Amino acid sequence: MNDATQSNSRKKLLLLAGIAFVPLFIAYGMFFFAPGLAPSDTKNNGRLIQPPLEATALETPTRQWSILVLTSNDCDASCEERLYLTRQIHTALGKDSERVIRRWVRPNPVNPDAWQTIGPEHPGLEPWISADLQSTLETYSNKQLPGTETAVFLADPLGNIMMAFPDDQVGKPLLEDLKLLLKLSKLG
Repeated sequence: MNDATQSNSRKKLLLLAGIAFVPLFIAYGMFFFAPGLAPSDTKNNGRLIQPPLEATALETPTRQWSILVLTSNDCDASCEERLYLTRQIHTALGKDSERVIRRWVRPNPVNPDAWQTIGPEHPGLEPWISADLQSTLETYSNKQLPGTETAVFLADPLGNIMMAFPDDQVGKPLLEDLKLLLKLSKLG
């Protein structure tokens, strides 16, 4: 083999090695030395709670996701709107609706007269009496979601409250996030 042919063969070999290894070195350098260049976009609409609020009392034997509607005592017009929207979301899930349960988090038991009105309109809604949980969620809403009177929360099947949705995001944004979570999760 003459020197010209051998030189061309080496150039081709180096070019092939460069095609394989240069992107690897660039990716390595970007990951470790320029993390600001990585995309920071996420797909979630609601606010991700980091670290999740633990509420193991929410864990169900059937391991379902929980939509938590928070109210103080009486259900006013905004509470009724949130209950209505979460019912619509639950219905819109279709076959996945069995993997999700709606809970009405309250500090006191529901007034029987109020339940006679609300209960039939919202089949499957569970009143969840827990002053501690209600206080924890209210405190989170006030600190982390300024300008929001109340929020709807999402808990995973293990009882971790992991997402919060201000009133203006209850509806389609919550439905989109819930569908994505149900698609990606094997739990529940």
